[in-house]
Amino acid sequence: MSDIQTKQSLILEAKLDLMAAPPLNEALSALQGEAVNLDASNVTHIDMPCLQILLAAAKHWQRSDMNLYISNPSDAFRAGLETLGIDPLIFQKAETF
Repeated sequence: MSDIQTKQSLILEAKLDLMAAPPLNEALSALQGEAVNLDASNVTHIDMPCLQILLAAAKHWQRSDMNLYISNPSDAFRAGLETLGIDPLIFQKAETF
């Protein structure tokens, strides 16, 4: 396996609620095996279903020795993590936090 990782980007939806969970899960599943940058700049609301998907993805990427980044986290994204007691460092190399 090469040390060079292909880095893909995914812009997160503004409203990450129950309705957004299945498409988010599908999008992340399609990117497995690659380093991924999740742009959270548009997030205005995040609920537990999408947060669970993001947390599961972070763990999966870490186990696969791949990087999952969160970039440009909006205030609402940060607040959602804080409200739910989630350390943003769970996202491997979350450089912009």
